[in-house]
Amino acid sequence: MLGDQEDLSLNPGPVDPLSGAEGSGQGKQNEEPLSPLSALIASLNERFGTNLTEHDLILDTIHRRLEADDNVREIAANNDRANFEASLAKPLMAAVLETQDVQGDFVDKLYSSTDMQKAVVRAVAKLIWDNVNNDDVA
Repeated sequence: MLGDQEDLSLNPGPVDPLSGAEGSGQGKQNEEPLSPLSALIASLNERFGTNLTEHDLILDTIHRRLEADDNVREIAANNDRANFEASLAKPLMAAVLETQDVQGDFVDKLYSSTDMQKAVVRAVAKLIWDNVNNDDVA
């Protein structure tokens, strides 16, 4: 029933307060996309229990050292990514040894885990191959 036949009066007594909207009222905020290095570090941290940050630049150092190597760049330019990745393990591990003094703990973990080695080789191969081959297209 509607209108004058329905009692719409408030009941006497204590009333529970209503809460307002929570948050700042700005809606969902988008997160900044991760750089390739940040994404690699996040993946390694999650997968292998490391606590690397952007400040642990061993991966960036290895990546830059390998990408500056003319032989590595030539292999990347003349192979598909799978073949390039297969050929990168030896030069990558040599570059790791060169940086061992800087990041000894990470290097120890990298050498003790073949799964971690494979993940790093795959990620660094992708970064270098994409950069080398995208430079050639542009």
